[in-house]
Amino acid sequence: MDQVYSWYRGNRYIITETSDNFLQIFTKRFQNKKIICIFTFIFIKNPLKTFLMSTIFTTFIIVSLTTFYLLALLSIKIVPQATEWMLERFGRFYSILEPGLHIIIPFMDRVGPKISLREQVLDIPAQDVISKDNAMVRIDGVVFYKIFDSKKASYAIDHLNLAITQLSLTKIRAIIGGINLDNTLSDRESINQKLLISMNEDTKPWGINVLRVEIKDIKPPLDLQEAMSRQMKAERVKRALILEAEGIKKSEILKASGRKESAILKAQGEQESIIMLAKANKERAYLQADAREREAKAESVAITRVGTVISQQGNHAPDFFLEQQRIRSLRDMAAANNSKTIFMPLESSSLISSVGGLLELAKSNKIKKKLTSLKKIKNENIK
Repeated sequence: MDQVYSWYRGNRYIITETSDNFLQIFTKRFQNKKIICIFTFIFIKNPLKTFLMSTIFTTFIIVSLTTFYLLALLSIKIVPQATEWMLERFGRFYSILEPGLHIIIPFMDRVGPKISLREQVLDIPAQDVISKDNAMVRIDGVVFYKIFDSKKASYAIDHLNLAITQLSLTKIRAIIGGINLDNTLSDRESINQKLLISMNEDTKPWGINVLRVEIKDIKPPLDLQEAMSRQMKAERVKRALILEAEGIKKSEILKASGRKESAILKAQGEQESIIMLAKANKERAYLQADAREREAKAESVAITRVGTVISQQGNHAPDFFLEQQRIRSLRDMAAANNSKTIFMPLESSSLISSVGGLLELAKSNKIKKKLTSLKKIKNENIK
């Protein structure tokens, strides 16, 4: 009896009757598939040999796929943004792989250092530094740098971050050693600028550019901090006293200046008032002199007229004028407020006789007219 063979279909085996029948059925079903028929025939005629060949073929396929995957993995390189990779061929620098997709030759080419082109930050550890005036302070900082030549940064220096850190420490010690403590605490901007210039000069061969160097903290010793605190307090007290003294000084100066200006203005006012009073007295005296002059002129005219009347009317006219002046004087004396006693002339008979003479003159119409005309002339001259 021939050997029974099975056929795997779906998820179950289908058992055929005999090998001859199985071969006939299989050939009719897959008559257009010659390769499958050949393998099936081989499998049917020699199962062990067929199993070995299939195993070898499967292993070859698996090894080929694995090799292809490994070669693809070794050949295809994807460089991320803001990064540059060094490509080495047989151990020597060959080119720079920029961001993007690149294909290299496996086992000949190798990716070397991977350099980031972004700005990087590096902390400077704290260290004790002695200043110019022998004061010890503890200083730390931070460095901002950027690589502009990735080839130099990869092959010109080993351990780039360590080199920058050590260079920063030595530069800080050198710069702080030439500055006093007070300047160190108050002039950080100048220290940062000196550090930046000095470090850029030394790091150019490494292909990096130091962008900023900042001193983060400066800590003097505790005893020095206490001394600085006392000094600051004394300085503030000194400034307060100076400001108070300057305020008192300015106040006294302003007061003296005010008194001076007040005296000057008062003297100027008195001077101007004296000048105005002198001008007023001068004007008054001038007016009084003018009035006296006019009155004298009127008197002169009146006397001239009286002389004319005397020469025409006789000797009673002079007595008339004299008695007129005497009566006027008595009237003024009686009208005064402080006059309680009126002294009459000793020659009362002469006064009575003068009054009688006046009556005689009054009888003459010509004398009356003359007197009226004389008064009018006198008033006109006074005006």
